Amino acid sequence: MKPPRPGGKAGTEGGGAVSYDLCLHSKPCEHCGNPSQELWRTNCTFNVGVVFWDSIARKENEPERPKGEPSFGSFWRLRGLTQQEADVILGEAIEYAEAHRHDWSEPSNGWGSIQGAIDTMRRLREAWADHPKAVFSVWC
Repeated sequence: MKPPRPGGKAGTEGGGAVSYDLCLHSKPCEHCGNPSQELWRTNCTFNVGVVFWDSIARKENEPERPKGEPSFGSFWRLRGLTQQEADVILGEAIEYAEAHRHDWSEPSNGWGSIQGAIDTMRRLREAWADHPKAVFSVWC
């Protein structure tokens, strides 16, 4: 187990918003102009944002979340990617989270869980595989 680090405790996001949505939607039709359709959506609590940050957005030279960067910023890494590109990132993120699950504390207020965060990444990966041409977005 790695030693505790500043900001490594789940449930310490703070601020006004308490959650955000992850969405997959179709692209607007190029031919008829029909708007995009929502294909999949889930809601995440900020309480487990550190799991997403550490698993998805971690970098060798920047293991900590930059001060002021919202934890949902980790999902920004997936914007504009193809399903195949995102699948690699999400696969590595799930593997990392499973291996490091004991590095994080469960949220003290009971909202969200480490396993729930891992399951969210897994469900996103599966949904994107079901809709490989979908576009990913994050909503707060």
